[in-house]
Amino acid sequence: MLRADFPRPDPEYSAPRYEPLAPLGMNRRLVAAARADEREAPHEPFGPGGDPAVCPAPHSAAVIAALTEEQRRHVVRELQRRREGFLRRDREWWAVKALADVRCGWSPHEAAGLLRSAVSEFGHGQPARWGPDSEHCLHLPLAAVAELAPQDRGPTLPYLRRTLALCTDPHGTEPPAPDRERCARRLTDTLALPFPVDPLLPREDAYAAAVRCHLGPELYHPDVVELLRLCAGADGIRPDYAWLGSVREHLERSSVARDALRPLLLPYQGEEYACRAGRGLHSGVPGPIGGRLLGALAWAACLSGQPGTVDTLATALRRHSRLRSDELPPGSALFFRAGLAALDALAGEPGAGVHQRLLPDPGQALRGLARRQVNRLRQQPANWAPTALRYVIGDYTAQLTVDSDGTVSLGFRNAHGRALTGVPQRVRSRDPLRYAALRTRLTEVRAQVATHLGTLAERRIADPGTPAATWTAAYLDEPALQPLTRALIWQADTPRGPVLGLPVRRRRSTHWMLRDLTGAVHELTDDTPVRLWNPDRADADVVRAWREVLKRQRVRQPVRQIPE
Repeated sequence: MLRADFPRPDPEYSAPRYEPLAPLGMNRRLVAAARADEREAPHEPFGPGGDPAVCPAPHSAAVIAALTEEQRRHVVRELQRRREGFLRRDREWWAVKALADVRCGWSPHEAAGLLRSAVSEFGHGQPARWGPDSEHCLHLPLAAVAELAPQDRGPTLPYLRRTLALCTDPHGTEPPAPDRERCARRLTDTLALPFPVDPLLPREDAYAAAVRCHLGPELYHPDVVELLRLCAGADGIRPDYAWLGSVREHLERSSVARDALRPLLLPYQGEEYACRAGRGLHSGVPGPIGGRLLGALAWAACLSGQPGTVDTLATALRRHSRLRSDELPPGSALFFRAGLAALDALAGEPGAGVHQRLLPDPGQALRGLARRQVNRLRQQPANWAPTALRYVIGDYTAQLTVDSDGTVSLGFRNAHGRALTGVPQRVRSRDPLRYAALRTRLTEVRAQVATHLGTLAERRIADPGTPAATWTAAYLDEPALQPLTRALIWQADTPRGPVLGLPVRRRRSTHWMLRDLTGAVHELTDDTPVRLWNPDRADADVVRAWREVLKRQRVRQPVRQIPE
């Protein structure tokens, strides 16, 4: 025969022996009411997943209604002592239903204490695990919170967020459970979250699973939820200026949002608490939703002004760049493109545009960090020649063209050799690593050409001469500098006398010569001095003749050698 002490222990659990509820009169009335409710119940109301809010308990409700608020709180505390760690060690379903339906007069700190004990493992203080009794163990603490006005719930919020994280399956590996869904809805309504995070972090997305497991309760902090809401509204690889301004203001106001950026960008480094499912579920690539979120977070990281967060962004980009060598999955590709664009803007790279203006002034140290990370990410593929101007990217061929006047441009041709307008979308979206390396190469060539233009301008004024072997190696065998060098008139001091001409070479030959006004070519030995011709001291007829040659051949010179 069951003991007549309240709360009555559940025979399925071996529980510590507690003293009976005092006073004994109240104890006996509660037990008698519970037995009366049991006799009138058509069946066992509380199997696994049963809703503790739906069973009728008229006899228990009558006894509870006669108690003072202080007595009701006393009964609840005695019940919750047996319900720590999400484990129900009693069978007082009807008293719980009756207590949850009446006011007990809880203070904010008392309600927080009830929640804290419910979500902590018995005797250890560690977070509990969700189980078949969890919703029953939370029913009275959540009823205590519901008594409080929203502005008075501050002490309970950390425990409400912890409870929501515990009742939410982060990996989506467990079958749907009505009790978990009811509890999650109840907690979400109590927290009054400004934005639903579940659609943004679908459980089938490996990245989303890692974020849920790593952030845990902090995922539901209002400032983190607001950050996610803003990121959900980002549009494209480069968000608009209004979005950048809103995110910047939010990060400046909230240290919690700033601190959340690093675990949101790279959640694979560990979890806040032990993960039952194991880290294997955290590996893989983000889906399209996760990729868009990561792309927006990349811009937020650069808006934060924190070196550690920028470094984490670069680490995350390198992690995704190693997933596949030729074609990144769409989610990773989107993140990679947005991340590089954000780092470009922070580093002050050419082409970043006015997006730089809305980034906080990073200072020299942070800008230098961003520039180093950009250069590290854009390392050329191993099979690319370091001085080449032509590269194959998938089905397309990229061509860096250096015009004779020093203009450098990037163009693409398809598999049939047809010139295309702009950058193919497939190159941008499916091969962002090689496209990033190509943009780096374009920057390098432009810098190389700019330096060469300065050198030519100096040689135009005074050129002591250079041995032909050194001149051809530095000025003509370098693909990026060859068009500029061939557009100028050079003077070679041959054994037969000075020779003026434009650099030429025969087809399939690697030997450079000079072609003069008559069309004759002149061989150059390795030690023949070559200098840039200065027409200021030349005969006017010779200058006029060379001007006509350049005009006829439509040569645009990189530096003005012959006046108009």
